[in-house]
Amino acid sequence: MNDQRNTLLDDLAKAVAAAEATVPEYVRIVFDRSGRGSKKGAWVDGEAPQRAGQFLLWETGELDAQVLRRADELLVLNEHRLVGTSAELRDALRSFIDSLACVDPRE
Repeated sequence: MNDQRNTLLDDLAKAVAAAEATVPEYVRIVFDRSGRGSKKGAWVDGEAPQRAGQFLLWETGELDAQVLRRADELLVLNEHRLVGTSAELRDALRSFIDSLACVDPRE
């Protein structure tokens, strides 16, 4: 089971590396991986002119993703779920990046 968990963390590293080539230039994403306490995890910090967020994946498959709108600090993405496959992880990361990249002319 631990191999599966490490695979998800490795998959996140690969997905972020692939995404960096396709995100708009105004979106900045930074990947980091380390242990916090007894759990290993990886996370992505994201910034854009109108949005900021964090995407956390723990070795247990727990995923937390939040993106807030800078203008009023409203959460436009607030997700907690359990992922078990690389495809689910990539979909969640894509949703996170899409939320960061949103440009709203009303803001």
